Amino acid sequence: MKTSGIPQMFHSAHNTTIQGGIFAAVGGDMTIHNTHRADRPGLRLLLANITQGAFHDAAERGDPPKCRPHTREAILAEIMEWIKDPEERRRFVIWLYGPAGSGKTAICQSIAEICEREGLLAASFFFGRLAAGRDSTSFIIATLAYQLSRSIPEIEDPLITAIEKDPTIFSRTLATQMRILIVEPLMLIHSTNHPRLVVIDGVDECGPNDMAHKELLNVLGNASLGPSSLSIPFSLSLLRESGTHPAT
Repeated sequence: MKTSGIPQMFHSAHNTTIQGGIFAAVGGDMTIHNTHRADRPGLRLLLANITQGAFHDAAERGDPPKCRPHTREAILAEIMEWIKDPEERRRFVIWLYGPAGSGKTAICQSIAEICEREGLLAASFFFGRLAAGRDSTSFIIATLAYQLSRSIPEIEDPLITAIEKDPTIFSRTLATQMRILIVEPLMLIHSTNHPRLVVIDGVDECGPNDMAHKELLNVLGNASLGPSSLSIPFSLSLLRESGTHPAT
């Protein structure tokens, strides 16, 4: 019985422990490729600065509110048309308004789920006033950047490299984090065949005062509407908030 290539590679080895890695035996020579992104310090730093509970499908959120079948069909259809048809978009941000309990979070959740099924969702962040990590803007940029690197794999390496170049990036302003972690990595890709929607819900719940809201909205607005917006897939953002507009 023939033995497989991998056992032959270690025929005379004793007491050997192997952790991870990709191995390939070529002819009589052995070539070992050990590429482990999980071992990169930049990725470990990124994971330490995200809020997984803010994802639209996070277990922490339990069974989040969403639109029941055959409800709010008109507004969902209008938003989906805006997402899919560039001719429908005069601007790159859509805002949902309404009093508490009017269903804004349910609409955001439903749109996120629909777009995920259709391969259109790039990232999401659902704020929560009483949820640690979701009650401030501290982790939003890193969390969005991580999800973008999952949905657009081409930016993962430049993102991780940027973090390794400046490990203190997570203590910088939101504007600096946005530029280093999201805008600049996205500017390096050329394909437009990728998810294009970022859903952000509950901006009015990201802190006790309007200053945090305004800072975040200005950062998102500048990234979405600035001169480089055509190169930024995240430029389509669906948010709900109570009344503060970003700078345009």
